[in-house]
Amino acid sequence: MSDKKNIRDEEVDLGSLFSLFSSVIRRIFNFFKDLFVSLINISISVLLFIKKHINKIVVVIIIGFVLGYIHDKTRTKQFQDNMIVQANYGAIHQLYQDVQYYQNLVNQEDSNKLSSIFNISVDEATSLKLFSIAPVRTNLNLLNSYNKFKLELDSLVAENFTLEMFKNQLSNTDYINHQIRVESEDARIFSQLTIPIINSIETGNRFVKRRNLNKERVALKNNFLRASLNSVDSLRLVYNKMLINNSSNKESSGGAVINLANTDQSSDELDLFNTESKIYNKLERLQIYQMDHSMDVIKVLSKFKSLGTEFYGFFEKPYLFFPLFCLAILFIFIGINSLNQYLNQYPQS
Repeated sequence: MSDKKNIRDEEVDLGSLFSLFSSVIRRIFNFFKDLFVSLINISISVLLFIKKHINKIVVVIIIGFVLGYIHDKTRTKQFQDNMIVQANYGAIHQLYQDVQYYQNLVNQEDSNKLSSIFNISVDEATSLKLFSIAPVRTNLNLLNSYNKFKLELDSLVAENFTLEMFKNQLSNTDYINHQIRVESEDARIFSQLTIPIINSIETGNRFVKRRNLNKERVALKNNFLRASLNSVDSLRLVYNKMLINNSSNKESSGGAVINLANTDQSSDELDLFNTESKIYNKLERLQIYQMDHSMDVIKVLSKFKSLGTEFYGFFEKPYLFFPLFCLAILFIFIGINSLNQYLNQYPQS
């Protein structure tokens, strides 16, 4: 009797489960159906609105394009160009300060000071509109910055300092390569800015001293690593000579001489090999560092071109902005007119 009751209960539970499942499926289906119908209704309403006001829309778009054409021909055009640099010997902080100083002069409209700094005319200085600097945010630049940072650390600390740790404490000035951007109303002024920007840093005595000290530090590290490599080679020669002597003594004595810890032989060779590999890796990193970091305090990777590129912000794209602006005015007018008609037809009590 109890078995039949259990079977009946299980059938009831399964029936309830299937009923719940079908209800959920039905609700999901109805939701997507209602959503599809709503999208269709909205699309039809938009099409009916366009059909009703198509003449007004076309006229307004034409007016917008005409206004945009007139504005484009009469406005003062603006140009931009970029220079990519690599700052060495701690000069990056000074470079950021200098670029911010130039921007402050632009904000204050101090054309005379800008003219003096860049050795250009006052009219050319007046055409300058923006100075900015930012790191080149690429994975390659990040990895190069990380490798440079590790070279400047103690070897024991560098081995435990991971890329993730570097990324967590990374700031703009920690990158190697940086992009200086300039905007101007004069398309031919950019090439005249490169040398003054670089010379403002290169002539600093403290950076020259840091450069000389860094040269000495790199030379000492290079000599130390090469001396260490020679020491490893000497140890390998001594070790191999001991193995040969031990083997000769064993053969001459008929095997009576105790062997030099055969179980340790491979591990000793492996230790020497690992030590030598680490030294070679450090030497290679040091050579890469020397190639990437020239004697220049500021190394120019990509200088300003002789002719800038015309720059458009969104509100400076007349062929796009003016038609959209005129359409927005039209829609506001139609909305106000429709609201006014609705209020006039609204029943008054």
